[in-house]
Amino acid sequence: MLHKIISRIYQICLFIWNTIINKIPINVVRKFFLKLLGAKLSSNCVIFRRCEIIKPLNLKVGKSSSIGWFTLVDARGGIIIGENVTIASYCKLITAKHNIEDPMFSAGEAPIVIEDYAWVCTGSTILCGVTVGRGAVVMA
Repeated sequence: MLHKIISRIYQICLFIWNTIINKIPINVVRKFFLKLLGAKLSSNCVIFRRCEIIKPLNLKVGKSSSIGWFTLVDARGGIIIGENVTIASYCKLITAKHNIEDPMFSAGEAPIVIEDYAWVCTGSTILCGVTVGRGAVVMA
């Protein structure tokens, strides 16, 4: 019973993040709220406005990294972003999938890892289970 109540409160807070807090033009406020939701964020990373995050509890962002405007960060399966990484605007990081070979269309998750000094260019999509190597450039 208590677990369900805590889960419901977390979902409400996540809804507040994705509808109100992510639009506040102060990075410190946005990061503070994400940390309350369990995200592991370095002190000098930047989460730009209107970034939608699913399950920030499984998100880790390293030093001097940034996540751009209007980016979808689906961290259900876990996302690790290294240091000095730039994720441009309108990107999608998706850690969940469906098994198209299963008649029940079962769901699954796998982590995304983006290593140091990588650049994910505007509009790029990174799917579950992918590791972006050190210094790599990902383009749409």
